[in-house]
Amino acid sequence: MKRPSFQFYPGDWTGNSNLRRCTHAEKGVWLEVMCLMHDQAEYGVLRWPLKEIVEAVKCKPADIRALVSKGVLKGSDDSLPEPFIYTPRSGRKDGEPVTLLDIQPGPIWYSSRMVKDEYVRTIRGGDTRFGEESGESPK
Repeated sequence: MKRPSFQFYPGDWTGNSNLRRCTHAEKGVWLEVMCLMHDQAEYGVLRWPLKEIVEAVKCKPADIRALVSKGVLKGSDDSLPEPFIYTPRSGRKDGEPVTLLDIQPGPIWYSSRMVKDEYVRTIRGGDTRFGEESGESPK
């Protein structure tokens, strides 16, 4: 499903400690990278070498490398060395951890927020009375 937009929360943008360490130029590059990740079939994940991401965004390689070193852009050109695990939380109770991205060969670059949001969206969307299996559409 092609999405026309993605959620943007200014409080999360300004409150992200890793992003706060970035320059304005790096933040602009990050927004461009997020747009690329939004357009992928695997939401929030780019399976491109870093060099191709630099070319697509038309930025300096140093800006992308800064996003990686500051923990904003996660992944690797070689392999994903550790899984991305999300622990759902409801109220004050943690749920069962879920592996959203397993250890795998690269290149693989991702936004942990976008991948987590996509997982939550699919879980919550499946529980509605308008799920795919019902055949009903909203009135």
